[in-house]
Amino acid sequence: DTEPPPTTEHSKLDAVLELLSSDEAEALRVSLPWYQPETGEFAFPRGEAARVAASLGITPEALRQRRCRSLKRLQSLLGNR
Repeated sequence: DTEPPPTTEHSKLDAVLELLSSDEAEALRVSLPWYQPETGEFAFPRGEAARVAASLGITPEALRQRRCRSLKRLQSLLGNR
């Protein structure tokens, strides 16, 4: 096995994403490279959101909606812990 062991933060993220539906979790996973914690926004370069959405077989708007729903659901779930 050539992959390094997951970091604690990566393990925590995986555990939290398991609280979501598979579609919601996948929308967040593929979007995370463009997440900017300072603003709480996703900053996709021009055309990249469309490419990512197409890789999931959905529209860019559906990707945006899934990300938004996912983040709200995570906030709700994590706020109750």
